[in-house]
Amino acid sequence: MTTALYSGSFDPVTYGHLDVIARAAVLFDRLVVAVGVHHAKTALFSEEERIAMLRASTDEIAARIGRPIEISPFSGLVVDAARDA
Repeated sequence: MTTALYSGSFDPVTYGHLDVIARAAVLFDRLVVAVGVHHAKTALFSEEERIAMLRASTDEIAARIGRPIEISPFSGLVVDAARDA
């Protein structure tokens, strides 16, 4: 099983982000979208809002491919998020 990790702040979620997610969801068996939290920066949207926006925006993609797209927050290094995925 091939797992892909797509990390970003997603603040806000854009059509470009969704395009990458849609393409990756087809290419890989499992896709984890890791929402980065940087406490030193002021975000436009809260972590919870960004996760909710991603879930709502990726429901159609997940239905089309027949499997869920995992969305989870992370703070720190992307390599640590990859290990946890």
